[in-house]
Amino acid sequence: MFNLPVLYRSSETFILGLIKAQVLISFLHYYSINPDCGIPIIQGMLYIVIMKYLLLQNGLSYHIEEFYSAIKMAQDSCSLILGSRSTDEEKKLCRNIQRLHRVLFSKMKPFGLFYEDIRHTLRVFELLTNYIVVLLQFALL
Repeated sequence: MFNLPVLYRSSETFILGLIKAQVLISFLHYYSINPDCGIPIIQGMLYIVIMKYLLLQNGLSYHIEEFYSAIKMAQDSCSLILGSRSTDEEKKLCRNIQRLHRVLFSKMKPFGLFYEDIRHTLRVFELLTNYIVVLLQFALL
């Protein structure tokens, strides 16, 4: 259900981050040739846009991690209910919840490409950084 929006947000962050980095490299090259133009303002705006995408990705990862924490708390609550003096119906419900969780639950993995969790932002940032280094190598050679 959420595969497409998560994949879209992650790929948008990565692709637009690379585009903004390439534009920034082009502006810096132009600025080195013509130092009288107002490129530092544009440079600052590009940094802000790249940070916006990374913060949106971070917010998405944070909320997904909150979802995983809520599921973990539900599992802990079921374990407590099973260990207490609850009614048979409550215990049966908790056993069914735990059984369903064991069989069906797995972390979000949009289209099998990557796991969506709190570390996902770091992975996107690492990938973006690696490709920016490649862009810089092509620009400086």
